[in-house]
Amino acid sequence: MADHGGLAFDDLFAIDRRVRELASEVRASSLAVNAARDEHPFHKPSRNVLSTLASWKELDARRVSLADEGLKAGLLRWMHAFLLARVSQSRRLAVAQARLAHRDDEANFDQAWSTLVLGSSDASRYESLPIVRARARSVHDAEDARDELVAEAGRRSVNAVGYGARASHAHGQGAERAFDNEADAIAKMLVLTDGASADALKAFRFDRDGVTTRPGPLAFLDGLVARDAREGWPSRHLHTWVADAYREFLRLRRPRSFAMPELVGASSFLRIGAAFGASLADAMVPAATPFAMAEEPLGFRRRVASVVFALGMASTPFQQKILGLSGHEVVDQVRRLRRCILQHARIAAVGAERRRLGLRAGSREALEFAENAFGAALTGPVAATMAASGDGFDFEVFLQGVVMASAARDALDEDWFRNPRAPEWFEEHVGSQFGPHPRLVDAPGTARLLARLLGDHYA
Repeated sequence: MADHGGLAFDDLFAIDRRVRELASEVRASSLAVNAARDEHPFHKPSRNVLSTLASWKELDARRVSLADEGLKAGLLRWMHAFLLARVSQSRRLAVAQARLAHRDDEANFDQAWSTLVLGSSDASRYESLPIVRARARSVHDAEDARDELVAEAGRRSVNAVGYGARASHAHGQGAERAFDNEADAIAKMLVLTDGASADALKAFRFDRDGVTTRPGPLAFLDGLVARDAREGWPSRHLHTWVADAYREFLRLRRPRSFAMPELVGASSFLRIGAAFGASLADAMVPAATPFAMAEEPLGFRRRVASVVFALGMASTPFQQKILGLSGHEVVDQVRRLRRCILQHARIAAVGAERRRLGLRAGSREALEFAENAFGAALTGPVAATMAASGDGFDFEVFLQGVVMASAARDALDEDWFRNPRAPEWFEEHVGSQFGPHPRLVDAPGTARLLARLLGDHYA
């Protein structure tokens, strides 16, 4: 029986217990590193052995039963995550220490960005624009540093587990994390979402005579948070309202409580639905499931479920049956919510294209690319900040969420959220899906599925 540092490779459940303990320590260490404190979780041999290429190779070479393949794959993902955390520790600490020197700049940027997106006064939002433009460089530099850290870690583990930065993000999935026809999928999503951006500008930037009255970023961001979709939403007792809206799901599983987002525009309610979906995805994992299968380093299961529930909340049946809207009210409401979703989809697609082209977040090429992608809506620094968000998998998560939302509608009808069969269907298709979701069968076709889900308002 091979054994390195006390790690018995023929006992997957023993490895799983140690992975669970180390995952908690690595999370705590990451928080410390972000605060420029060097708290290394890999000093002990019993911890370090879970983060070495030798151990990864040893486990990868082990033959296991078909029933244990899922657990083995989960353990390999976590061991690769530990490997990346260990080999990038010193660089991440150096980046954090460098950022401390610009802490005031970042604090000013965070405050200005929050005001720009969520502020209630046009005057204060307009005043925040120059700060965002001036401070965006530090945000882009931090993004570039993070990407370089991941790329470096990927290069150091490339022979065993991946093909560069994207594969490294995927924690050991290698080429399987890419999906077919990615460029075509991005292009089709950009075409589909172009009208939503234009509609936001028309709704929030121009007056009735067609005169420009407000800056493009304010108009785009107002559409992004759906400030004009106001009908039928509850004013208080949101947890009670959520429990009633999704009572069929609570019949089978009761998720842990989740934090309610700040209520700014109707997108807040889409985020409430998304938060419920993520919490439900966690709750639907059977209690006895090993840690490496129940949780994953990048949280694909819960992120995909978030997209599914947000799309469901933006549907006509939800607005009619849960919020009681009818006639022109429901038509207007659904149009505005769908515009919001399509704008978010555009941001994810632009970010995916930037990464596919290999453009560094702070480069002149990235600024020009992002500004062109958003047209008159966003100026370069603001557009580039939007395109630099996320961990590189937001677009893939969104596509997979669209695929699953479409499948839910086909299996359970348009009002799937009230179908008595919905809890069992989601337990089978969400709770039992361990690890990153499989490659999309037809990624470019996902734009058509989204248009089918949201209607032809902006197609």
